[in-house]
Amino acid sequence: MFKKVLVLAVIATVFVYANLAKAQFVTEGLVSGWRFEDITDGKVADSVGDNVGTIVGDAKIATGKDGNGNALEFDGDGDYVDCGNDESLNFDSFDPFTICAWIKGNEGRLEVAEPWELWGQAIAGKIDASWHGWLLTVTGVGHPDEPYTLNGVLSHTLGGNDINSSTPDNSMEIATDWTYVCMSYEGTSDVAGIHLSIDGEDQPVSSQRDNLTETMANAAPFTIGTIKFAGDGSWPVYFDGFIDEVVVYNRALDEDEISQNFDAGGVVAVEPTSKLALTWGEIKASK
Repeated sequence: MFKKVLVLAVIATVFVYANLAKAQFVTEGLVSGWRFEDITDGKVADSVGDNVGTIVGDAKIATGKDGNGNALEFDGDGDYVDCGNDESLNFDSFDPFTICAWIKGNEGRLEVAEPWELWGQAIAGKIDASWHGWLLTVTGVGHPDEPYTLNGVLSHTLGGNDINSSTPDNSMEIATDWTYVCMSYEGTSDVAGIHLSIDGEDQPVSSQRDNLTETMANAAPFTIGTIKFAGDGSWPVYFDGFIDEVVVYNRALDEDEISQNFDAGGVVAVEPTSKLALTWGEIKASK
């Protein structure tokens, strides 16, 4: 009897630790993370690094994706978070990096009033007046009956010296569901090095252009909820919906790592290596 109990206990322990290991968020190369739990006087804490965000406009604190913590709600009309232009977020054409976020759209779609709004809704990006930089958007505005696609751009000169990649048409529906999106770039300066994933799975990627041969480094701020083409803000593209748990890595995460983060359900609170890491979802639930 004792042996049976011992065996069952061992099996249960292995099961628990296996699931804990699976649930741990990838921390290697993690530069910044904005989980919108610590917001004071319009300042959004960076839970990993020092890139504090400043809320611009009237973005509102809303319920987070796990139903317990916070997200930010953007109304598609001037709301965004300015996270500064620290070098830790300034990637060049040959620098690998990854950006991920949880997103959820509001009901309905933005009306396409200006040509640049065909770019869709901006999740995050860093691009200047010379069009140097990168961006991650969801496209599909103006097509109310169709789901969105995910679009990633790396640019020296938009439309000339850049990479413009996207997932297949109708690849995700963000109007009703929280969706985990990532762009991972291997630093290869071609579309083969860009990986776009939805809910932890790599998607087929097509490219309108594949011609990045010069720098995309810039001094523009990294922004969440907007990208401002032309740099001076004259071509703004905003997000209409909810954004939660934005993270940036200084390396290209592979599909298994992105899937691991999706399964973890949230970003870790960085702990000493001798301790088990907690997911942000667990931290939120404990509040």
